[in-house]
Amino acid sequence: MASKSHHLFLFTLFSLFSLFSLTTYAKLNLHPLDQNALTILYKNLRVKGQLQTHTTHPCNIEGVFCERRLSNKESYVLRITRLVFKSKKLNGVLSSAIGNLTELKELSLSNNQIIDFIPPQIVNCRKLEIIDLRNNHFSGEVPSELSSLVRLRILDVSSNSLSGNLNFLKFFPNLETLNIADNLFTGRVPPSIRSFRNLRHFNFSGNLFLEGSVPSDTVPKRYKFAERSNGRINSSAPGPKPSKRSFNTAPSPAPSGAKTHHHKSTKKKVAACILGFLGGAFAGTLLGLIFSLMFKVTIALAKRGGKSSVGPSIYSPLIIKKKEDLAFLEKEDGLASFELIGRGGCGEVYKAELPGSDGKIIAIKKIVQPSKEAAELAEEDSKLLHKKMRQIRSEINTVGQIRHRNLLPLVAHVSRPDCHYLVYEYMKNGSLQDILNKVEAGERELDWLTRHKISVGIASGLEYLHQNHSPRIIHRDLKPANVLLDDDMEARIADFGLAKAMPDAQTHITASNVAGTIGYIAPEYYQILKFTDKCDVYSFGVLLGVLVMGKLPSDEYFQHTDEMSLVKWMRNVMTSENPKEAIDAKLMGNGYEEQMLLVLKIACFCTLDDPKQRPNNLNAFTTLHKDLRVNGELQTHTSHPCNIEGVFCERRLSNKESNVLRITRVVLTSKELNGVLSSAIGNLTELKELSLSNNQMIDFIPPQIVNCRKLEIIDLRNNHFSGEVPSELSSLVRLRVLDVSSNSLSGNLNFLKFFPNLETLNIADNLFTGRVPPCIRSFRNLRHFNFSGNLFLEGSVPSDTVPKRYKFAESSNVRLNRSAPGPKPRKISFNSAPSPAPSGAKTHHHKSTKKKLAECIVGFLAGAFTGTLSGLIFYLMFKVALALVKRGRKSSGGPSIYSPLIIKKKEDLAFLQKEDGVASFELIGRGGCGEVYKAELPGSNGKIIAIKKIVQPSKEAAELAEEDSRHLQKKMRQIRSEINTVGQIRHRNLLPLVAHVSRPDCHYLVYEYMKNGSLQDVLNRVKAGKGELNWLTRHKIAVGIAAGLEYLHLSHSPCIIHRDLKPANVLLDDGMEARIADFGLVKAMPDAQTHITASNVAGTVGYIAPEYHQMLKFTDKCDIYSFGVLLGVLVIGKLPSDAFFQHTDEMSLVHWMRNVMSSENPKEAIDPKLLGNGYEEQMLLVLKIACFCTFDNPKQRPNSKDVRCMLSQIKH
Repeated sequence: MASKSHHLFLFTLFSLFSLFSLTTYAKLNLHPLDQNALTILYKNLRVKGQLQTHTTHPCNIEGVFCERRLSNKESYVLRITRLVFKSKKLNGVLSSAIGNLTELKELSLSNNQIIDFIPPQIVNCRKLEIIDLRNNHFSGEVPSELSSLVRLRILDVSSNSLSGNLNFLKFFPNLETLNIADNLFTGRVPPSIRSFRNLRHFNFSGNLFLEGSVPSDTVPKRYKFAERSNGRINSSAPGPKPSKRSFNTAPSPAPSGAKTHHHKSTKKKVAACILGFLGGAFAGTLLGLIFSLMFKVTIALAKRGGKSSVGPSIYSPLIIKKKEDLAFLEKEDGLASFELIGRGGCGEVYKAELPGSDGKIIAIKKIVQPSKEAAELAEEDSKLLHKKMRQIRSEINTVGQIRHRNLLPLVAHVSRPDCHYLVYEYMKNGSLQDILNKVEAGERELDWLTRHKISVGIASGLEYLHQNHSPRIIHRDLKPANVLLDDDMEARIADFGLAKAMPDAQTHITASNVAGTIGYIAPEYYQILKFTDKCDVYSFGVLLGVLVMGKLPSDEYFQHTDEMSLVKWMRNVMTSENPKEAIDAKLMGNGYEEQMLLVLKIACFCTLDDPKQRPNNLNAFTTLHKDLRVNGELQTHTSHPCNIEGVFCERRLSNKESNVLRITRVVLTSKELNGVLSSAIGNLTELKELSLSNNQMIDFIPPQIVNCRKLEIIDLRNNHFSGEVPSELSSLVRLRVLDVSSNSLSGNLNFLKFFPNLETLNIADNLFTGRVPPCIRSFRNLRHFNFSGNLFLEGSVPSDTVPKRYKFAESSNVRLNRSAPGPKPRKISFNSAPSPAPSGAKTHHHKSTKKKLAECIVGFLAGAFTGTLSGLIFYLMFKVALALVKRGRKSSGGPSIYSPLIIKKKEDLAFLQKEDGVASFELIGRGGCGEVYKAELPGSNGKIIAIKKIVQPSKEAAELAEEDSRHLQKKMRQIRSEINTVGQIRHRNLLPLVAHVSRPDCHYLVYEYMKNGSLQDVLNRVKAGKGELNWLTRHKIAVGIAAGLEYLHLSHSPCIIHRDLKPANVLLDDGMEARIADFGLVKAMPDAQTHITASNVAGTVGYIAPEYHQMLKFTDKCDIYSFGVLLGVLVIGKLPSDAFFQHTDEMSLVHWMRNVMSSENPKEAIDPKLLGNGYEEQMLLVLKIACFCTFDNPKQRPNSKDVRCMLSQIKH
């Protein structure tokens, strides 16, 4: 009872004390200095996530801990003693206000993304005991006065980008834990750490540039083994040594040549011995022969296995179909017969024809490794060797994984003991520097239009590296020598030996030394050793200057100028009174001077000293494309305007009764014009023909065009004209041809009033609205017309105006089925004759004696011993050879890694080689191709991956039912398609294949894990009321899918067609960014082909383009149709398979969408959950784009680039 009372008393006392503490907290105020410091820290750290800042008292904020302290006024105040913000996704800076928290004991900010330096004011926090800043992006030097914090027990700044020496490690008498691993510290390890008498745990690893070693008397015994192993873990445990067995036999007596005459010796005795010996010898010989044959076969298998385990690594299976095509590189003199076309610091480059490729030319870079051991190399040679090997790895890990038409792809890599071969596509025109040198020497020309085309190509390649690839790739050595030119003078960025991948979360990368070429290196890089993608932009600016000025930064010309630099000279000339002085003299007088000055202005922007003021690649690329408007082959520098290509003149009598030339025809078709049609067109009053088709002209048709009264032909088809057609156009009564099809023209058809001579009228594929005017009956000469592709037109063309010859086109439904059966596999059986059974019969010879039997036994044992010895040797050697075969086979298999930035080494996927590889992981999906599991990648700090398991049936193919066999073959084809396609491409809106593991019973395809699942999953949750998907997110998803399609269709070479684009195949990452997935049905379409003919339809009902399931022909426009359906799904909120459409007259999402969009209330098509958000007009615009994408005629559908541009231009 007393015990209970005692416990009750303690509980009551504890409760009162807690209540008193809470009351005190409520009454006490936080010290003003701490209050201000906390506010500044919050702002600069960009606190977000789970931190709560809206509570009544700062000390109740999560991660902020306070204690009572006596102030100067003898009253109590609260002071902050601990800040613990671990794993809170902070991405700001640590403010100097930290120094005002003078009572701070602990500062823990680990596992965030905090940048910039550690403020020196931190040393004002004299009471600090714990500083934990590990796993952030801190850079710069650690404050040297840090050792004044004598109370410090834990100092952990590991896994940052800190640099400088270790002078801050002076005197820490209480330090127990010191971790500075994985930084960029330099210099020697200071001997002062001997004085750290309480040091128990430390880690200096991962600082490659530290010199010296930790004094041994400060190292705890348990760490000394790690010190001797130099920080490297060596997990190769030696196996048991094979036992040595020796067999010693007595030497046989020398054969005697003397004839011994024994009493009663007969030939029978000799025959008995010989017979016994022959019996044993036969057994030994037979075993020896068997051993010899089996050993040779096993060694051959071992060699074949070893050979296949090395072999070439192929990165472009569309160019090199199989490894055997590169077998010639395995020979000693593999390149002896080929032409040497270049030699550089990394090796030699040869030109070769790829065997069995119909004359395909490749370039092979040979990088030789020194034959002597690294230990024998001089220090300088050793550094050079390591540099070469790093560049090879960088080249393989970077350009081996990316594909873009303006990047030079790595086709294959062949590794040999003495050298490495890197195989590329051959670039016929060499490098840009070679061309410029030939131009300088007067050996060839390089006109402005080609130079402009080259600059646009380089900008496009950089845009992909910096903005469309994830993670971003920084080239670090962009210069004319690293820009190659293909047969069409299209630029290809090459040489990725210095390239670095920069994760999206990082703002910069800190290097240990400067890499690149003098004259092209950004100032901030060589000043503070920090580089970003803006360093590449600087190099690109220099390269633009080179293209316009015709001089390299190393040109001697600049050595005799005041500026001593291409960039500074360019700036000064561009701000002078005569900026044209900067233009290459060879380009002057061609009429493009203004455009070249614009390019030099862009070059000046790109080379600004402040990297933040430089444009990004998208801006530079857009500027080059839209502002210059100089593409094509137009020549304006000739002596007479009427000699300009595409301009035709005729003589006319002037007012002064003299003959003059007047322009009568302007024919500039397919010239890549991307400007506007000026109102000055109205001044060409004698103009009869205006043909500007197949260009990229923008803006409206100027109303002044009606001043050209003699116009007979207006052909503006296939451009980007917008706005209304001038209503006065009908005053051009001489007009015979009017073609404005495939533009973005809008408004009604009031301009179609009176055209008595009109023969051809084509207004297809525009945005015209209203009714078709009945006045077209009066166009008595009309023979050809097309009103299709204008979804919002009402009414119909009067039937009596329709020429009969067009009525057949209404129904043409052709289906091709070309499934040719392949040859059936032959069955081969091997039958061996049975061995005779050993005879066990006993033979009794008359007059047998023990001596005779002994002689036979001795002879037999002598022969049998030889056989047994051979058998034992055979057994041991066979086991060794078999082990070699198994090892060879094991090494030849294993995972194929396609994203080395995610999976560093094959051992990380060793768990998938086990029988129950995915048994312990979470099953997150199941489909027709297999199951998908969620797993954590071993040794990756929690990196989550998704593993698709595709099981192969265990029974033989011959035993499968026909249906099962077809299903198996289909699965295998899809696996190959997935690996050959998505294993080779990288874009931030495509789901990359990370690795492939092949096992006898199944295949594992490894991907990045997408936290938010598929778009279809999200839409289903929204429909069920279990989640929301607002319009801005839906629009972001649409733009992302369009960007991914643009890369597949237009940026990748060859063009890749997905064939199964639908919400289930669009995954969403943590930021709800769209990733196109499931490439099992994709097809690559060579640039020369216009379409591909299939043997059957693949894809999902509701998303398949009509021409595909009608004629079995597909192009990239089939993907555009699927994308149009997907856009409809995003806005309407219903899938094509939704039961809603089964109860409509249209029975189809596409037809229902068209009808509603042309009705009086188009908003009826919008998902009710999205109405009332103020974005209705934008959603209707997206539905219009969806209608364009789902036109029945594929030629009327926009391409993926146009779709992406239209979606991106929708403002919210």
